[in-house]
Parts: sequence; structure tokens; C-alpha cells
Amino acid sequence: MKLSLEIHNLTKSYGKNIIFSGLNLSLSAPNSYCLMAPSGTGKTTLFRILMGLEKPDSGSIRACDLLKDPPCRIPLRELCISSVFQEDRLIEFMTPLENAALVLPGKADREELISWFSRLLPKESLFRPVSTLSGGMRRRCALMRALLAPSSILLLDEPFTGLDDETKKTAIRCLLDKADGRLILTATHSRNDAALLNASVIELPESVSL
Repeated sequence: MKLSLEIHNLTKSYGKNIIFSGLNLSLSAPNSYCLMAPSGTGKTTLFRILMGLEKPDSGSIRACDLLKDPPCRIPLRELCISSVFQEDRLIEFMTPLENAALVLPGKADREELISWFSRLLPKESLFRPVSTLSGGMRRRCALMRALLAPSSILLLDEPFTGLDDETKKTAIRCLLDKADGRLILTATHSRNDAALLNASVIELPESVSL
């Protein structure tokens, strides 16, 4: 599947706070995009709408498989989306490998999991609860879990928080190696992140309070 997303005239507000109004975006796989805007201007809200966790006030989101002739429309609820939230959202008493196995179909290939995780984490850390890991290690665990999950869209909400420059570069190389032709949408404050991801930059307008 070669996915496209057309976001048309999307509007979302909370009370008198207009998060975005008349938002239009055209996105397609296998491309990477970075959403850039100050905090509180709708990046996370847009992700939540795409995941079906919130509803827009108005507007539409249309997903299509461009490999079909003519392009075949796909209901948004049927899209397989993998995400990194601002919070790590890991199962604290499980190991990194066990956290990843939860999002995989069938029986996980343990050796393959170890191989991928070892690119981002020390091998000894893969066999202990994530509650014992540092903040940066937990972030890398959350990122790897999202990369390993079968999906057509990757939504990454500030996925490199807490990572130093070299660790971030390693994480991005791993992300690109495991992209598998997916549509990647990353929320970040850093243009350097966009450059490393070879991503198109999308600047969201600031929210407005009435």
C-alpha cells in the first residue's frame, strides 16, 4: 500500500481556545514530515485526531491507497497507526523486549527483537524491567516499540526528548532503516531533527484565544 492523507479544512477548539482552524495538509508515503510549532499549538491534538482519540469540530481526513487504480479510499479507523506519545507509556514491570512483543502479531521472534533493540540500548538492559531504566533509555524503548509495530503510519510526538546529540543520531538512523515505506509524521521543535530525518517541514499556525 502507498498511502496518502488529505486533511481538508480541519478545525478544533477547546472552549474559546482555537487550536487550529481551516487546516489543510497533503501527506503521502513513503515521505517524512516534521510538524513545527510552539508548544500548545496543536501538534499533539492533530495526532490524537488522526488516531481517533479526539474528534475535530469540522473538516475531513481522507486516506487513500495510491497503488490502486483508481486510488482506493480507506476509512481512517481501518488504518494501522503506530505512535510514540509525549509520555513513554511503557508497561513498567515488563522488559523492553516484552513491551515490544505486546504490539507484534503472533509469537515474537526473540532474536530479531534483541538485534533491533541492541542498536539503541545496552544489551543487558533488555532483560530487566523498564522501571529500572533511565529516562533516555525508556524513550528509546518507546521509539523501538513503535518502529517494530506493523503499521502504515508512524506518529512520533517529540520522540527524541532526553537524548543527547549522538544518541539522537543513532536513533534516527535506526528509524530510517526501519521506516519500511511508511508515512512518518514527527512533532519536534528542532529544525536539525527535520534535516536528519530528511523531512519536509510543516509549520502550524499559533492557536488563538477568543
